[in-house]
Amino acid sequence: MSDSASVVPRHTIILANPSRDSFDAALARHYCNTVQECGQDATIHDLYAIGFDPILKDDERPRTAGYIQSPDVSAEIALVQGSHVIVLVYPIWFGMPPAIMKGYVDRILGAGVTPGAIVSRAGQGVLTGG
Repeated sequence: MSDSASVVPRHTIILANPSRDSFDAALARHYCNTVQECGQDATIHDLYAIGFDPILKDDERPRTAGYIQSPDVSAEIALVQGSHVIVLVYPIWFGMPPAIMKGYVDRILGAGVTPGAIVSRAGQGVLTGG
């Protein structure tokens, strides 16, 4: 048996709804409980509960030089790194996700990813790797 067969999958559920009594929160809890009942690891990370700042700062934008990763971005990246599954749970408001979720995608999942890397499909950022 290979080592990869013994790895317990880790799920990180990113929740973006200001109401703890919302359908989204219930869905996140149900998903988390079901995954745990199946013997896998799962945690819910509630962006509103932690007061996540969705605003992308100018110096956080990836460029050829001058990219700075702020401490809150580094902490969030550490949380999702090593996850086998990342689940985003959020409502659709006016046809889009809440600003806090868009900010999470921009600041965390897109951290360090340059436009050139996207165009060339070069692996870069949190979602790279296996």
